Amino acid sequence: MSILTMALFYQTGIKSVEAAEATNSFDYVCYASTSIAGDIEIDMQVNPTVSVPESVETNGTISINDIVSDIEIDLTGNLDGLRALINPFNGHVNHFYVEVNGQSENVVGDSGVAIPETPHDADDEFIPFTVNGNDTSYTVGEDDVDIVVGEIEAEINASLGATPVDLVVTCTPTSDNVLTTVTVEENGGDDDQGGDDDQGGDDDQGGDDDQGGDDDQGGDGDQGGDDDQGGDDDQGSDDGQSTDDDQTTVVTDSSQDGKTGGAGTLPNTATNTPLFIALGAGLLLVGSTFMIVRKRKSLN
Repeated sequence: MSILTMALFYQTGIKSVEAAEATNSFDYVCYASTSIAGDIEIDMQVNPTVSVPESVETNGTISINDIVSDIEIDLTGNLDGLRALINPFNGHVNHFYVEVNGQSENVVGDSGVAIPETPHDADDEFIPFTVNGNDTSYTVGEDDVDIVVGEIEAEINASLGATPVDLVVTCTPTSDNVLTTVTVEENGGDDDQGGDDDQGGDDDQGGDDDQGGDDDQGGDGDQGGDDDQGGDDDQGSDDGQSTDDDQTTVVTDSSQDGKTGGAGTLPNTATNTPLFIALGAGLLLVGSTFMIVRKRKSLN
């Protein structure tokens, strides 16, 4: 079985069912009416072998496959005096019923199956032959099911001199006729099959407050620079973004070995006052220049 097939079974809850061989031996008794000996009773042994699943799902289908029946007709009883009339032995099985869950099916089909021509000797105690059946399906319920062998009807081809005579025999098992039992299991899958709160994602699946970034993701006071680098409470927009009267300046000094020393913060007056002085000086220079130009124009 391929890995892909196994994966599909697992995802859909479909179970892989192992087939098992089942076989058993059953004593049958057959009854036939003859013009010579009247009604006769014939002993027969039937040994069917089939292939069935070890288990099936509730309300599912069970298939009986590879049906092969080895049969032995007793020659030591009432057929002993008729050996010459049925040699070689041949005929036709009209039906062989097998029952499962109250459903009785003819496993040799509507056309039946031929009994192979089988010669036998005067001292043989039985006539052995084999017939095959057809694959047959049954439905099941919720309980384990027995596979039960049932009635067999056959025609035995005999010859009375030059006249062919067909003996119709009906055979039934004499005692317990259960071939095997198949377990019926609940349908595969429950709350844990194919997904539940833990399947395919929950609050922890695909991201939560810790997934993809939080206050520690992408940078903080130690990431890439200073308090304004990478994004934290100062990232995007607050009093620390852009320049205003509350802007402070961080000064970092270095030791001789190139390692960065501690960071310090200058007061606002250390940065704002020089700016005002520079602006005042600039305005004073512009005003003086303007006065000089006007005075020159008036002299001219």
